[in-house]
Amino acid sequence: MVSVKPNWWSYVKLILKEYPELCEELEEAKAAHVTMRYGVVHTRTRSEIPRPVETAVLQKLPPGKQRKYDAVTKAISLTKQRYKHNSEERLKIIEMVYFSKQYTLSGAAVALPCHLNTASRWQADFLRLVAELLDLP
Repeated sequence: MVSVKPNWWSYVKLILKEYPELCEELEEAKAAHVTMRYGVVHTRTRSEIPRPVETAVLQKLPPGKQRKYDAVTKAISLTKQRYKHNSEERLKIIEMVYFSKQYTLSGAAVALPCHLNTASRWQADFLRLVAELLDLP
């Protein structure tokens, strides 16, 4: 029996592969100069008051990237809440296949160790959760 995957399946896989770069990009954006920079002259006009700490906290990614980042982050959190007994193993499969890109799904199943069907089901659950959070059909 061959299962037909939804149209968004490969799109969500690409989002998962992109997630580590989004994390790095967000961390770089939040890394601010919170100490005084000597030699830099600030004109204290009404619209330009230097507040580096507030700027760092409020820093976000562009809207499209932020939406992807939020969906994957929330999916990780929901997986930890919903599957307390095996959430570490489920997320380890996702991490090995998509985030670190060290293994294929079958290789990650052997490395964990678990059955390929179990790893496939866990991956599918996670992909569907991300798609649901992104409001994909």
